[in-house]
Amino acid sequence: AKSQGAEVVSHPFNLGVCFALHTGFLFALQNNSDFLITVDADGQHNPEDIIALVQAFSQRDADVLIGSRFLQETGYKKDAFRFVGIQLFSLVVYLLTKRRLYDVTSGFRVFGRSAIQFLAKNFPQEYPDAEILILLSKSGYKVEEFALSMNQRISGTSQHNFMTSVVYPFKNLIAIIVVLLRTIRHKAKVKA
Repeated sequence: AKSQGAEVVSHPFNLGVCFALHTGFLFALQNNSDFLITVDADGQHNPEDIIALVQAFSQRDADVLIGSRFLQETGYKKDAFRFVGIQLFSLVVYLLTKRRLYDVTSGFRVFGRSAIQFLAKNFPQEYPDAEILILLSKSGYKVEEFALSMNQRISGTSQHNFMTSVVYPFKNLIAIIVVLLRTIRHKAKVKA
């Protein structure tokens, strides 16, 4: 990205996805950005689709727009075990927010200025997928999806093996409970 003229913000060593994303939100806030786009680094998202996602975002009354591989048939080959997990988290998001989102683990998202400001100060500590969506929804932000095709992973290796695939949902559910407690505390501060 640097060689193409992009300004690159980095850490001196790998701090994980949460710190990387939070740093991006802080950078966007400091630079008064109108929107922030997140893209997974594994090659699943076509950078050319950023234009379509931003155009769709600008035409909607949403604070966050998720590039979703499940809104329409795109030929994306679903790993059965992973797909069940995504559906589980979609159900949890629905039960907690009453918002039906199909691809809650998609990292291809665009965030508007108010969502940037909020998340720069209230970013989840552990798992940024469903937790961000719950935190934003419970705090009054509007989250929507936009159909995009995605590729299978073309680089890197998944952080999930059999063992982490069993443990991850439980740890994620605990993190979701923490997010719910934070939103309750945040609402109590706002009312005071």
